Amino acid sequence: MKKTLIFVGACLVGMLLGAGGAALATGKAVDFGNVALEVTVILVSIFLSVFIHIVAHEAGHLLCGLISGYRFVSFRIGSFTLINDKGHLRVKRFKIAGTGGQCLMSPPKNVPLEQVPTMLYNAGGVLMNVLLSTIALLLCLSLPKEGHDILRETLMGFAIIGYALALLNGIPLKMGGVANDGYNMLFLRKDRQGTRDFAIQLLFNEQAQNGSTPSEMPAEWFDENPNLNPADPIQANTELMRAAREIDMKQHDAAIARIEKLIAHGKMIPLLLNEARCSLAMVYFSVGETNKAAAIIDKPLTDYMRVHASVMPDKQAILAVKAYLVDGDRAEAERVLAHLEQHTDDFLLSGDAKCSAAFLRDILNQQQQCN
Repeated sequence: MKKTLIFVGACLVGMLLGAGGAALATGKAVDFGNVALEVTVILVSIFLSVFIHIVAHEAGHLLCGLISGYRFVSFRIGSFTLINDKGHLRVKRFKIAGTGGQCLMSPPKNVPLEQVPTMLYNAGGVLMNVLLSTIALLLCLSLPKEGHDILRETLMGFAIIGYALALLNGIPLKMGGVANDGYNMLFLRKDRQGTRDFAIQLLFNEQAQNGSTPSEMPAEWFDENPNLNPADPIQANTELMRAAREIDMKQHDAAIARIEKLIAHGKMIPLLLNEARCSLAMVYFSVGETNKAAAIIDKPLTDYMRVHASVMPDKQAILAVKAYLVDGDRAEAERVLAHLEQHTDDFLLSGDAKCSAAFLRDILNQQQQCN
């Protein structure tokens, strides 16, 4: 929101300066108040159009997911997330840098994971953007030719933004290595392993949201992929889930080997690379390799963890352990542990909060025994 307000303010100032320059060049008087009003209306209209289309896009995934037999898990706009908490709706906070929203569901039951329907679920957002844009365009064209200028411009702008977002999400692309909806629509239905990984990630998220840790989830979800491609975000994320299970089961050597191999491949998207480095630092701390862990946590990774720490408990735990083992601040580690234990259910992924508290507790106990 802060960046959006800065952008809007910059645009307003820029347009006012432009109008002033035009006035000086032509010698004509300019009503700056009227220019400011028009510019403000345009920018607010753009902002609201984008916001409405983001909500509509995620609602489209929700609707088409329900039609396909999926079950509602969570619906996020910005950082506000509406979740299914054991049959009751509840609001929690969560965010992922670079995303405006997300609708997560659980795949249909009694369907093999490799055959889970993905086409309509992935198409839902694009279809909803196109539908709303078409309605806005038809309303715009139906207005009388005289008057209604602001309404006509608003409806046309809303339609253009919606069609643009539909194209951006609907044309099969990988942006920054991440597949968009169109890419998933086109390729997931032909990729049994990709469909399986897609379904397992949805199931993993659902269980973590319900408080389960990776070691409590079905073992078959974590079967090895002999043809792993770390450059594929879905496959790489599934591999990180396998590592999370090994960490939860204290199979530290196996987790280190898996994560180091994943990082060494060198083609993961930045988000997953950061997550892999966080997991590796956590394991190194757990096995007493403090220097190796500290070397991983450079300034960029520290900044990444601080941005997400309020909603991702593992980031809080790693930073607290670093504060204790590297900087000697045991009080900070104890404070964070107490916070995680008291607020486990407040985190979106409460299962992750349990694992993070256990990791921090183990570190404190180990150091207590050593002393």
